[in-house]
Amino acid sequence: MALPLGASPVPGHAYPLVTVGALIVGPSGRLLLIRTHKWRDLWGVPGGKVDIGETLLAAVRREVREETGLELGDVVWAPTHEAVDHPQFHRPAHFVLLNFVARAGGEAVSLNDEAQDHAWVTPEAALAMDLNAPTRSLVEHYLAHGFATPRLVADRARGVTHGPAPGARAPHGLPGRGGALVTGSARGIGRAIALALAADGLDVALHYRHSEREARQVVAEAEALGVRALALQADVTVEGEAQRLVDDAALALGGLRVLVNNVGDYHKGPLAELDAGTWHHMIDTNLHATFTTCQRAVPIMRGAGGGRIVNLGYAGAELLKARPGIVAYQLAKTGVILYTKALARSEAAHGITANVVSPGVMENSVSLPLDQIPMGRVGTLEELVGAVRYLLSPPARYVTGVHLEVAGGWNL
Repeated sequence: MALPLGASPVPGHAYPLVTVGALIVGPSGRLLLIRTHKWRDLWGVPGGKVDIGETLLAAVRREVREETGLELGDVVWAPTHEAVDHPQFHRPAHFVLLNFVARAGGEAVSLNDEAQDHAWVTPEAALAMDLNAPTRSLVEHYLAHGFATPRLVADRARGVTHGPAPGARAPHGLPGRGGALVTGSARGIGRAIALALAADGLDVALHYRHSEREARQVVAEAEALGVRALALQADVTVEGEAQRLVDDAALALGGLRVLVNNVGDYHKGPLAELDAGTWHHMIDTNLHATFTTCQRAVPIMRGAGGGRIVNLGYAGAELLKARPGIVAYQLAKTGVILYTKALARSEAAHGITANVVSPGVMENSVSLPLDQIPMGRVGTLEELVGAVRYLLSPPARYVTGVHLEVAGGWNL
């Protein structure tokens, strides 16, 4: 039976109830799910009603604190749902469900009497559980977009809660939304690329592992160019940290238009002395780190309509030529090229291009074998950056899966 205008199936309420809920991501990258009788013992997320005079941000923090004992960090928007006499809810009710994705600083949960059980699970494992319908949609959203939605901000002076719109500009006519993440950008090639992108009007996330002071300096230089910039710390050889780096960059910049993977250590020495630790380190820093950040960034770019990925390689890596002194490094960089080509083919229909720029002997290289370079000189960082800029420019929107060497003919 239809209800009169302004009526509600909830006793004592003339209008639908406004509620908040949060899909919580712990430090391990797992999601918190709780099971309640209210949702007929299905798995869901903590949340509840918004009090009169309470901002949405305050409400979701309070509800999570009361139900789980957790304190939330970042809180970002997620899809809103409406539930009218939802068959999975324990009684007739009309709710407007305002959903969010949020981080928690820990995973020690203390449930109140509203919940009967809880579990920390991976996003993929969550979808195999008996979830209520709004929660299933929320988990699917998180898998597709991560934290790449506006951060929730309470503007107490005006009494307004809103999401800011960072990354609204589209420098170079780039697709998607947001700024650029450049890994290993506290110094050298990464620094040069990050500052060039900032000069072109892109907001930038700088990444470092140990070089915080240098990274902060690059942030200041980028900000002086009139863009938003920040420094993020992560060991990208650790999967969870690499994923968090991408999430944090997308959150801060309102998405990711550009990902540049520059991280990659170098080793040269006699093959007979190459140990397993060095072998794995070369693979981890050059190949695995690139794989992990790309895999995390692709759903974000897909959700925003496209993006640009540039991975740094090594001039001559495509040539299957024996180089015993650098075999681990060579193998890793060859893997980067093959992976990038596969990524380019896979994501072309989604507006994402993926290319490799491979430097030869540059002005900041450890060794300078001028006699082996046909052009007789080293390359400049400006020349290398120019290749990256080209791949981000409108004329390169049809260029994908390319291995572009900036090497003056070296290793041909």
